[in-house]
Amino acid sequence: DKWYEVVPENDNAALRVIAAGSWMSRPEGWDAAFPRISLVNFRKELSAEQRSLLEQFLASNQEALGEVRAAASMERSRYPINLKEGYNALLPDLSQVKRLAQDQGELARYYADEGRPADAVQCLREIHGLARTLKDEPVLISQLVRIACHAIGHRVLERVLNSCQLSEPQLEELEMLLLRAEKENVTGVKRGLHGELAMGLDLFRRSFRVQAGLAGVPANGLGGSPVTWVLLGLRKALGLDGVDQAFLVRHMQKAIAVCDLPFPEQLEQWKRIDAALMTQLKDGRRLFYTVSSMVVPALGKAGERTVDCTAQLRVARCAVAIERFRLAHQGRLPANLEELVPELDPAVLRDPCTGLSLVYKQDGGGYQLYSLGLDARADEKDATGSLSMRVERGFENGSRPEK
Repeated sequence: DKWYEVVPENDNAALRVIAAGSWMSRPEGWDAAFPRISLVNFRKELSAEQRSLLEQFLASNQEALGEVRAAASMERSRYPINLKEGYNALLPDLSQVKRLAQDQGELARYYADEGRPADAVQCLREIHGLARTLKDEPVLISQLVRIACHAIGHRVLERVLNSCQLSEPQLEELEMLLLRAEKENVTGVKRGLHGELAMGLDLFRRSFRVQAGLAGVPANGLGGSPVTWVLLGLRKALGLDGVDQAFLVRHMQKAIAVCDLPFPEQLEQWKRIDAALMTQLKDGRRLFYTVSSMVVPALGKAGERTVDCTAQLRVARCAVAIERFRLAHQGRLPANLEELVPELDPAVLRDPCTGLSLVYKQDGGGYQLYSLGLDARADEKDATGSLSMRVERGFENGSRPEK
């Protein structure tokens, strides 16, 4: 709690998000009409039913949407969670943060199709603001929700670039949002790993009954395999708690150190950590690592999501840079990504999964950008996957028609 500092009420973006989530009302049929934002459904045109639902949503939620807008403009955030509870701490606001980001994504799609770029950019601003409210939360799942918000923003940006013209100031603002998000991405995950280590160590200070619960024994102490009770008793008597704790600290510290490595070395190390843990935490050894087996298996997947997010943000930054280039050169696309330098930091051109350049292909008046992904191998799905961006429409003189 001392590390995740309390923020004065008037400066706390999290409280605005909580208020927005509690006030937001969605018309009947909303969930069926708007399944979770995905690559496939977000590239589709809005149906008449979806447009009607969005118009109802806008009309009935002005106050709640104002709270989201206010939260996005604030720098400090602290959700009212009790970290002294460790792994028992409740995190009820995470689902609302992601739901609000999804709402903003659908609104951005509506505004983009209506030829209202300023409103679409405002939605992108708010998606980034919602993600930013979680950047300091020292819990790994909170960081994964932050990453999920950025994935929504990635799809939204693609739709906006395909649907309406953005001005140079709007594109510059988006570049700044994406730059900030990339800087906060790895530091946020690192903070989450520190929090997981602290909560894991806290479990060793708790009672034998708590550790028994982790091993699958019911909370009332009744039942459970006699073998489990015997092994847990032996574990305690033989001092294996110390072995388990040392294992936890060693592997968590390795994971925290990986966050400081450059790409693509970071991805390679995450894969090695994941493979090593799976070998060491085979079923027969789990009772010797009761606490560790609960905490550390998520490390590799969390690391991969970190790299994924960085790849998405770099693809998005390159797309924004291409649009700025097109505005400055009478609609001409760059022949290659190197033409974006020095206006764009050359490091942004590098695929964090491979260390090579992101893939850029012109396609008529449009283009494709993508990362090769976690397998670092070129295949057909990369060009249309979650780490891609496709801008299909070309416009003469760098302008798109307004509706």
